Amino acid sequence: KKDLKYCLSAKDVQDLFQPDNVREQVSVNRLRDLGGLPAVEQIFNTNFANGLDISNADDLAARVEKYGDNLPIMKAPKTFMELILENFEDEILRLLCASAAVSLVLGCLTHGIKEGWLEGASILIAVVIIVSVTSINNYLKEKQFRKLNEIATRKFCHVVRNGKLEYVDVVTINCGDICEVETGEIMSVDGLLLKGNNISADESSITGETDLVKKVSIDTEGKCNPFLISGSRIMEGTGRVMVIGVGKNSQYGMLKMKIQQDPDPTPLQEKLTLLADQIGDIGKYSALVTFLAMLLHFIYDCAMSGHSFNYFLSYETAEELVEYFIIAVSIVVVAVPEGLPLAVTIALAYSVGKMKDENNLVRYLQACETMGGANNICTDKTGTLTKNLMTVTKFFVEQDIKDVNKSFKASSISDRLCELLCHGIATNSNANPKVNAKGQFEQIGNKTECALLEMAFNLGFDFRKIRDDA
Repeated sequence: KKDLKYCLSAKDVQDLFQPDNVREQVSVNRLRDLGGLPAVEQIFNTNFANGLDISNADDLAARVEKYGDNLPIMKAPKTFMELILENFEDEILRLLCASAAVSLVLGCLTHGIKEGWLEGASILIAVVIIVSVTSINNYLKEKQFRKLNEIATRKFCHVVRNGKLEYVDVVTINCGDICEVETGEIMSVDGLLLKGNNISADESSITGETDLVKKVSIDTEGKCNPFLISGSRIMEGTGRVMVIGVGKNSQYGMLKMKIQQDPDPTPLQEKLTLLADQIGDIGKYSALVTFLAMLLHFIYDCAMSGHSFNYFLSYETAEELVEYFIIAVSIVVVAVPEGLPLAVTIALAYSVGKMKDENNLVRYLQACETMGGANNICTDKTGTLTKNLMTVTKFFVEQDIKDVNKSFKASSISDRLCELLCHGIATNSNANPKVNAKGQFEQIGNKTECALLEMAFNLGFDFRKIRDDA
């Protein structure tokens, strides 16, 4: 018997979920040729009923090496040295460095090393201060953003491992994991539907098609689509899915790798940049006029004093011209508001921190502009501001409407009817809510089914025992 374990490469997995291959049944036919679901179970060395054995560290390491992990795809952060070098793209700083170098050389030649280095060094110190403040702020801002981004993008899902249903962070998901999906869930991985109940997905974020796509298991005869693509949203139904593509090998991961780029500046940032450019231009023109005026005045003084042409080539003249140049550069430095963008960035970063303290997580710094300008939030989407939980409050039985509250007991209806009702709820539902030692429910799966199962549980009928016996 041929060993199929891990016979598919990461590239093969990517091709399986490629939208064109899914639409044209190429992917389905490929899996059917391999042997269908039994072959898939063997290829990814998993168990559809019990999930992965997470105690097998060697197997988990082999999966990660073969198919990758599901860690967030983020652009590599700039190093502190890269942030420092980025500052020197500013023409003013390059000009300051050039003037500092000229001043150092001429100062040492004319006044000696003991005193001649002072003026050039003072300019260099100014450059160091500007670069240090800007770089440190950018570094801290980047670090804070990444920390906030980790919180904002953190998601959890229900996974079957070692025969138990667990609620885990999506970054811990591996290829071969068995996940439970439900209505409203956004797929974080590429998965193959094992079994489901009327599942339809919205894949518009990946394919651009707004029509819902019906999902059925590969066991279905004829044309079918069992592929749940990462980034799509489950609009209807619940089901069990085997994870095949994770991280950068998933469709959403590959798309994210292609479109990663720096965010566009916000309107406020554009206005501040325009203001800084306008002030900078005024400073440059003022510096140029000042330099020309001092140069013409120097030439006039030399002409009136009767100096020869050789005087213009002397060290004294060069020193005088450098002094004029430094004065002109100083005007530019004073005019350009280098601290203005820095102040805005610090203000936005502070706003993010304050909003986080009030349980309002802002993912992007510039979003504070929008948040700060919002007075009212209007919504017409049902369920947007709910807890995403359901509870049975009333039901019609024995020609009467019964109120379900804390005082409601099984004795309120006939024993036989109560037993039939609760057994029917337990066996005709797919939800798997968790029940802790105190009898408190954690709703997992379809919320309506969870509400009915909780009612049956409160009436003394444990759905887990009923399902096991059935």
